[in-house]
Amino acid sequence: MLNEWADFDELEVGFPEQRALFDLLTALNGAPPPVIDSDDMVEDPDAMIAAFCDAVGPPFIPEAMTWEPGGDSSAHHWWDGESLRATLAQSTGLTPQMPRYVALTDASEWVRRVHRRMKQHYHHLYQQRIKPV
Repeated sequence: MLNEWADFDELEVGFPEQRALFDLLTALNGAPPPVIDSDDMVEDPDAMIAAFCDAVGPPFIPEAMTWEPGGDSSAHHWWDGESLRATLAQSTGLTPQMPRYVALTDASEWVRRVHRRMKQHYHHLYQQRIKPV
């Protein structure tokens, strides 16, 4: 069993809140807001950004998908021990990545219970996600 999530709090997941906001915006606007699934984004960033632009209006600019490495060295992020900031500073764009999953059978019973409770909210949003153009 993995014990990586010993301090995991169910409130960190946010799917019930995301679903409630999604449903509220859909009711108020008469149309659902765009939803992007992170797996779709990491598998094909260009297609997903193009689909997002198509959904909300601005033109897709392929050149905006890459940039020069660098970053604001004065920015300090206490919450990640600087590792995320350093990784982002070295990045040159959004590139496809293989998602990394943990098998539920390898997770603690607590994580499996949270997964069961959150699954319905995730699937509700997943069914409404925008798809690559």
